[in-house]
Amino acid sequence: MDITGGDGETHDEWLVSDSGAGCSVIANPNLLADIQDAPNRETMTIHCNSGVITTRKQRHLKKYGLVWYDRNGIANILSLGECSTRYKITMDNDLDNA
Repeated sequence: MDITGGDGETHDEWLVSDSGAGCSVIANPNLLADIQDAPNRETMTIHCNSGVITTRKQRHLKKYGLVWYDRNGIANILSLGECSTRYKITMDNDLDNA
């Protein structure tokens, strides 16, 4: 996934909503405070186009809720399914269904 602003610079503070994501995973530790191991030794294993990763780190994302943390991630992904349980989602697909 290329998270750039058209200027070739990576914007590691962007939050990307992904309809194919089953969980929300943040790569930028600056967006989270006090990252800790999940309770009860819980882990999240994620299968993605770059392979399989497992993390046990979690924390709350301000104004969103609990998310997983992967320091090797390339983007800050919010699961659209999780977003829709927390907020009303509106999509304008007039130009493109994306």
